[in-house]
Amino acid sequence: MSAIAERLTSGGRVTAECEYRLYPGLPRDKICVFNRELALHGLYDVVARTVQRSSEPEFYDPKGYRTDLNVWSREGDEDSKSVVATWNKHLDDLWSLASAPSWSSLTPGPPPAPPSPPTPAPQ
Repeated sequence: MSAIAERLTSGGRVTAECEYRLYPGLPRDKICVFNRELALHGLYDVVARTVQRSSEPEFYDPKGYRTDLNVWSREGDEDSKSVVATWNKHLDDLWSLASAPSWSSLTPGPPPAPPSPPTPAPQ
């Protein structure tokens, strides 16, 4: 997704940003919200898998390419507007609980501060 955002932005017509967060929830819902105006929601088909030739525990692999999605828009009726607002709030709340993984930094942070000189021992 980061590469797609960079390609979209490089043309100069649009600005696309991509940020990752980790949330220890179950892979149940496929939710997409576009510009806080359009919400898509469906339930993933979840398959239990193991790493090939491994004794590691299973992991759950959400298969989203066949997910049927319900679509709501702020341009729709009052019920549709309410659903979009609810998804926006729900995802904002989840985002605030999620942590940014160390590997997702797209822009380097400030350089580390130089070490402080040692404090002389009292005499």
